[in-house]
Amino acid sequence: MNIGREKLQCLFMSMEEYINLSIAEVLNDSSKDPHFSAVAVSNIIKCYIDIENQMHVKLPYNDVKSYFEFSPFTTEEYDLFEKSRLKESKYYRGKQFLNCNTVVIENDSLNIDEEKLKYLFEFMDEYIDIAIDKVIDDTEPDSRLSAVDVSNMIKCLINIEKQMYKELPYNDVQSYFQFNAYTKEEYELFEKRRLKGLENYSL
Repeated sequence: MNIGREKLQCLFMSMEEYINLSIAEVLNDSSKDPHFSAVAVSNIIKCYIDIENQMHVKLPYNDVKSYFEFSPFTTEEYDLFEKSRLKESKYYRGKQFLNCNTVVIENDSLNIDEEKLKYLFEFMDEYIDIAIDKVIDDTEPDSRLSAVDVSNMIKCLINIEKQMYKELPYNDVQSYFQFNAYTKEEYELFEKRRLKGLENYSL
């Protein structure tokens, strides 16, 4: 699948933060009655690494273990995560990606693994919603991710999804907000902050 590198990179702007939040959910989950999937998070990490490799992005990690070593998690937390993943993998019914494919074809083409990209896109609404919530929530400002950035992420998401799926329930930022059950007031607050952010971009 031929996808624009710039659009994917824009969309992946805060992927590591999303992965770290997902890892934390697994680590803090109940061992007796878990609600978060270590297998799914492991899959996300592997698919993300492979797609970045296919875009010729140099990462400071090349598998799940080295991702943990690069991230703020401890060795003990990695061991706990792996223990949860191995236990869950025995009954997990979905796809389980076994290893990262770190071999990159050195040419100018950008052929993204469609299966892995579609797997990541199963989590994109949640990923984008976390970014939106940070923008509209005054109590948790994130200077690294502006309303302009998140708006661009949504537009790139829509553009890429149109290449993968025949029909979408949204076609712009406003209809994305409506589809994901945000209120009119929340969209207007987001848009107000986006317009204010554009003023800073033009300075």
